[in-house]
Amino acid sequence: MDSTFQFLVYNVSHIDMVLGLRVENPGREQGCDKAVSEDVFARPKFHTFNETSQRVLNLIKLSEEKDISLAVLKDTVEEIVRSKDQYYEPEPKKVRRDTKKIPAGLNTLRSTADKTISRIQDMHLHGTDKEKIELNNKGSIVIDAVYFPLIAQVVPTWLEENQHHSGVGKVQQIIYLATGSGKPRNKKLDPLCDSTTVLAQIMKIFIETVYSNVKVEVVDSGIGVFQYDLNVKFVKNVLLPKLEQYRQSIVSSVGEDWHNLFQVSIALTDGSPARMAALSASLRKYRPTYLHMWQLKTFWHRRCLLRSDLKVESFETVETRP
Repeated sequence: MDSTFQFLVYNVSHIDMVLGLRVENPGREQGCDKAVSEDVFARPKFHTFNETSQRVLNLIKLSEEKDISLAVLKDTVEEIVRSKDQYYEPEPKKVRRDTKKIPAGLNTLRSTADKTISRIQDMHLHGTDKEKIELNNKGSIVIDAVYFPLIAQVVPTWLEENQHHSGVGKVQQIIYLATGSGKPRNKKLDPLCDSTTVLAQIMKIFIETVYSNVKVEVVDSGIGVFQYDLNVKFVKNVLLPKLEQYRQSIVSSVGEDWHNLFQVSIALTDGSPARMAALSASLRKYRPTYLHMWQLKTFWHRRCLLRSDLKVESFETVETRP
């Protein structure tokens, strides 16, 4: 019996990783024997992104087990309304909503590696978290967890959509994580200092730990994520041959009915315009489904995930050609 192949193409960007830091200041107040601990969200800056990702990967590899960090998934948090005094003014609505916790990352609590952050200046901190750092500036800062708020929603949604198009035979589900790096203006910096390849390796561990039936492959373009011609070259020479290998095997078996056994989805999350345009244009012939994450920073600002941030659109819905 023929197999059904379901693919998700996901571009990995800097917004995909949020670090959970813990600020400890033992005995901040005189006579206090208990450590003061605060949770802080952070992202590594451009020039330290690859280095920080490598360090997190080492923390995960040296953990006794792959411990999953959970995040709250809600229907809604609040309504955003326009105001004369402020263009966007949040007005919380106290409406009871069903919530649940879903896998959102990996924690490093049981890692045997050094988790201390020596240079907090190399991190982007959330506004309110900067105050926690200033109040606890004599304590140590350690990496407790790494979160992947976008793919944490995209993958289960993709799997749920796949159930509506399960096809026939054995179902094989494959995710391609597209990675690469820009070219720093400072020539003294490592050309790969902002690479997302190591981050994708961490995301692969996370996805395959949570969803054991899903295969994840990292496809790297190298330097040039901001250049359209290099992205087209990457897609043509690296990504498409992988997809075509599967498609041709189906064509040889069922001929023109290959569409029924070959399903492609694209995650529209974050990435350079050149990268996202090249991916969308090249995959159009497969009539893909689109998973559009239109709000990228909900987790960063509100420490939760919202179902309404992710929209699933069929190829027919988004197709603009006559």
